[in-house]
Amino acid sequence: MAEEKKRGGHHTLMMEEREKLQIGGVLEVISFDEEGVMMETTCGLLVLKGAELHIGKLDLEEGEVTVNGTIDSIDYSDGSAVGGRTHPLLGKLFRCEGARQMILSLHEQARMFLLCIALGGGMGLLYDCLRVFRHSLHHKRFWVQAEDALFWLTAVFLVFGVLLHANSGEVRFFSLFGLFGGMGLYFLTLSHWVVAVSDSVIRLIKYLVRLFFRILFTPFRLLFLPFRKPLRKFGGFCESWQKKLLQSARVYVKMNKRRFRRDWKILRRR
Repeated sequence: MAEEKKRGGHHTLMMEEREKLQIGGVLEVISFDEEGVMMETTCGLLVLKGAELHIGKLDLEEGEVTVNGTIDSIDYSDGSAVGGRTHPLLGKLFRCEGARQMILSLHEQARMFLLCIALGGGMGLLYDCLRVFRHSLHHKRFWVQAEDALFWLTAVFLVFGVLLHANSGEVRFFSLFGLFGGMGLYFLTLSHWVVAVSDSVIRLIKYLVRLFFRILFTPFRLLFLPFRKPLRKFGGFCESWQKKLLQSARVYVKMNKRRFRRDWKILRRR
């Protein structure tokens, strides 16, 4: 502790109207966002909570940091003691984890958990849309595997993007539990009904499309009706003449074949 005070200087706090806080004796700024700032000082871990927070000045060589914004609370944490003394590495780890828990309040953790449940349910819904697409259009095994790989790759990037935006990219156990729990809850409750209703809707759409084209081409079919019998007779006449021509061609080929054999034998005798 003496070495830290010597390196960072004396720890001081000077606040102006809860909108500007000048801090001395800062060793390291661990994390910060608009709702909280966590830093290590010569007197322990310091956690600031508020709104629209941002760092106006940062000079770790002199140990000086200025935080601007609406400041709601200032908390200190000394870390965990091991055998009456604080181990430097373990103390830092425990202090960091404790500070993160203070920054992410219980209300925010509940909001994050519900968000992960909704995200898991949304992923299940997207996969059911893929299943319905496969039902309506037959797929080979290769394309099924390729679509599954593309879906899970997209899901990983989607989850990472949501966690990065909502929790600064930090993955917690309750986030994963809510994610897979929401997906499992969806598949146990709504998945069957979603797939069944979607298949019925697609069958109805196909029927309506066929009916539309049938109605669209009905006038043309009615115009074709007076010419159906003459065309059939003409087709039968052409078919009979085709048979006669084929039969005549066969007879002609046989006659020429015999003549060719006879001429060939005469040529060989000469």
